[in-house]
Order: sequence, then structure tokens, then C-alpha cells
Amino acid sequence: MTLELLVYKIKSWAAYYWRATTKFNIQSPFFTEFVREVMDNEKEYYIFDKIEHIRKTLLQDSTKVPKIDFGAGSQKQHTRDTLRIKDIAGSSLSTKKQCRMLFNLMVWKKPKNVIELGTSLGISTAYLAAANKKVKMTGFEGNPYVADIAKNVLEKAGLGHVNIITGAFKETLPEYLKSSNRIDIAFIDGHHEEFATLAYFEMILPYLSDDAVIIFDDIYWSQGMENAWKKICLHLSVAASFDIFDLGIVFIKPGLAKENINYIPYYLKPWKTGLFGK
Repeated sequence: MTLELLVYKIKSWAAYYWRATTKFNIQSPFFTEFVREVMDNEKEYYIFDKIEHIRKTLLQDSTKVPKIDFGAGSQKQHTRDTLRIKDIAGSSLSTKKQCRMLFNLMVWKKPKNVIELGTSLGISTAYLAAANKKVKMTGFEGNPYVADIAKNVLEKAGLGHVNIITGAFKETLPEYLKSSNRIDIAFIDGHHEEFATLAYFEMILPYLSDDAVIIFDDIYWSQGMENAWKKICLHLSVAASFDIFDLGIVFIKPGLAKENINYIPYYLKPWKTGLFGK
């Protein structure tokens, strides 16, 4: 990570923290329910331990795979032609907290068709798929060697119903969308660049259901990603957005009041409990 990028990260976090609010200051019934059912839901499921055990084995795996990167996937400097599985797991996988949020979102929304751009080693995919084994779950991964590992991870987790499509998103995604049913949830976590993110958003948009949700990973990865996030939030098709710094969530929901919420857990901003005003 360069000094310039580090300075950007600090400034972007400070700006986010300044404008962020807690659940006690959210007025919208829709987002009150969203926070309760998705963000604050701490219910445990046995599958969590199973998937986290698999994550642990990946973090200890020194096996090397060829490096094939179609987009910005890590801010760590990897100059080798191969990468160790443990390094991919350490830099590219969604955190346990993020994965639980994705699982809760699946339970809350009850989607029928879900896609993930950037399956990586399959941990976040496993959480998405585990919430409902009847859902049509499709993951996209650029590196075929990494995709094979993801397939193995999903098999170990008992989630063999997931379909993994391998290749550059700009080639594989359009072909998939032509024959797909309407998409209810899309998780975009594979190409952390401004114009690529906007392009995939525009590509997916016509194929979304009327009550769809799109999750964007690392919206403050860089100034370019932040620019993309801001443009997406302002898009006429986006009813509302929910910014938790490491993830950004937009809702395509007719009738939902236009609203952009910057959310932070109340323990990180304890004076925002509603007891002392806004």
C-alpha cells in the first residue's frame, strides 16, 4: 500500500465516521427492519463453524496456484507469477462479519436468483448459498485455478448446488444474463476499479427484479471506487443506499423513499444513541 493510498484511507474513514449515524437515529421503518434483521442479527447456525473451519484451512495452505488477475484484487504487492492459497485467503476473502451479514440478508430477502462477481476461494459464496439451498446461486471467478478451489470448498460445505462460471466478467457475465431469470441479489466483489464497477452495475441493472439488492465490496478501496459508489447512489434506478464503509448496499425498490444512510454500530459512536439528540 502506497503512502498516498494510506492517506486516502485515513481521510475517507474520518469523513465516513463524521457523517455516520447509528440505529437509534434511523427513522425509516424499512431501514429499521433492515438493521434489526440483517446488521444486528447474531443468531448462530452450525454451518458458520463449518465454513469458518474451511477458511482456517485455507489460511494455512501454502499450495501455490498460477496468478491470473483480470482486475484489482488486492492492495498487497504480489509480483510473483504464482500465489499461495494462504495469501489469497488473507487478502481477498470477505470477513466473518461481512459473511454473516450476507447470510442474514439472504434469510431476510428470500431471493430466488443470486449472483456473485468475484467468488475467489468460495467462502462468501458458501455463506450466501447456505442460507437457502433452493436458491439459484451463481458465482463468477476469473482465475480457473482459484475457481477449482472454490468448487472444492463448496463441496466440503455441502453446497454443491452452486454454479461457478470461470473467465473474465466482461465476457462471461453478458452471456449469463441473456439466459438468466431476474436477479434478486448481486454481490460485486471482483474488480475494484471505478469504470469497471460502473460498467458491471449498468450491465446488471436491466436484469434485476423489482425488489433487488446489490452489494458492493470495498467502496472506499480507492478514490475511484468511492467515485463509483457516489455515482451509483445517485442513479435514478437506485431507491436507497446503505453505507457501512467496507460494504455499500443499494436497493432497487419502487416506492421506497430516496435515502442515503451512512451506518455505524452504536458502540463505535456511543453518543449517537438518541438520548442526546442527533
